[in-house]
Amino acid sequence: MNVSNCQRSIWPSLCVAQENLKTMSNLPKAGNRTYERFTPENTTFLLVDYNIGFSVVANSQSVTENMRSAKAVLKMAIGYNAGLIFNLGVGQTPFPVLAEVLGDRPILWRGAELNAFDSPKVVEAVEKLGRSHLVVAGLTIEGCVGHTAMSAIRKGYTVAIAVDATAGETREAHEIALQRLIQAGVIPYTWGSLLNEFQGSWQNAKTAQTYFNILGEASPEQSYYFTMVAKAQAADSAKQPQATAAPATAARR
Repeated sequence: MNVSNCQRSIWPSLCVAQENLKTMSNLPKAGNRTYERFTPENTTFLLVDYNIGFSVVANSQSVTENMRSAKAVLKMAIGYNAGLIFNLGVGQTPFPVLAEVLGDRPILWRGAELNAFDSPKVVEAVEKLGRSHLVVAGLTIEGCVGHTAMSAIRKGYTVAIAVDATAGETREAHEIALQRLIQAGVIPYTWGSLLNEFQGSWQNAKTAQTYFNILGEASPEQSYYFTMVAKAQAADSAKQPQATAAPATAARR
């Protein structure tokens, strides 16, 4: 690993993740959930403390950047019908942009626990959904989000963190907390990489509209490109000759 290049990168911890994955690649893959794909069927999104009051302390990225990514993650959970737990602590207020997306879906309120898994309500909700994979995101990574993700690892879940939807007090605080989580086995994702993993192919008609709706709002440039590619492929398919059934007389021979 070129340490100097990692230090100059935007997300140095992703370099650490790559090195960890190289080491892990020597482990047997069969039966190891680390290598099992995240899908809507096996995944619960545990979104922790998207509290508008934390906007003054979560400074590793702008509020606009954080909310764009958080909104994409929340829409992913809803649009793909994955498990969803939107969790806030006592006295907290959700960001209006997320409350609007959440609609009449319930907020799970816990007490003053810094670690969401210290709340029996959260433990019960996660176990009730019965999914083996957790995607954790929220505010802040060095606080409630990080402690929650660590507990999920200890409990045996396959855990991912939506890095660009999770902010810290400073860039340094975010970076150190992310390194600690990766070393513990948490898998770093961006909202876009997780969305692509869920969708698999933009020709998957069942969820294509959800895919392009999320992509179009959070990343209009990507949405435009993939829409053009999909249209071109559809046009090519229409030009290809269709197979015709053999004549009845030939079939009887």
